[in-house]
Amino acid sequence: MSLKNQIRAEARARRLQVSFEQVELWSIEIAKRLQPWVKNTSVWHSFIPIQKNKEVDTILIRRLLDPHQSLTWVTSQVIGHDTQTIIWPLNGSFDLDPFGIPTPLHPEIADESAIDVILIPLLAADIDGNRLGYGKGYYDKLLGRLPASTVKIGIDFFEPYPSSFPVEPHDIPLDLLVTPLQSHDFR
Repeated sequence: MSLKNQIRAEARARRLQVSFEQVELWSIEIAKRLQPWVKNTSVWHSFIPIQKNKEVDTILIRRLLDPHQSLTWVTSQVIGHDTQTIIWPLNGSFDLDPFGIPTPLHPEIADESAIDVILIPLLAADIDGNRLGYGKGYYDKLLGRLPASTVKIGIDFFEPYPSSFPVEPHDIPLDLLVTPLQSHDFR
């Protein structure tokens, strides 16, 4: 097993030990740390959490950060081996895609060049801002298409690994990692 896959397996196992109550509490703490980033932004990209994987609850974070729905929220929809960016309606009909990701039933394409902030899913991050996702490369492709000015924020329940992950040429590091305990700025 490669080092990346070993870290992924350990990170998945660690996350699955977290209770659903703790997911909610830690997601609230992450939302508090994200609050300063709302100012002077208008378009946020976020993943929609796969609840069975006990991912950070970005639905809750969205409601806490944007109670008056003044921001435009977009998300990604998997299409073959890539993604397209679509509007994320707060209320609407959703269906689960083959990965178990809630996806709007009637997606509306969004402009990726307008994204100010992207909340990035991950299984783990390291001390240099490198992230490990689920290993399919969808977010690596998306991050490569975004404007350089887009702030790339990983959100995780756990602090970064104390050593660096192996990186590949297509890997794009995070600008920040936000956890319930603190924010790590890698810029």
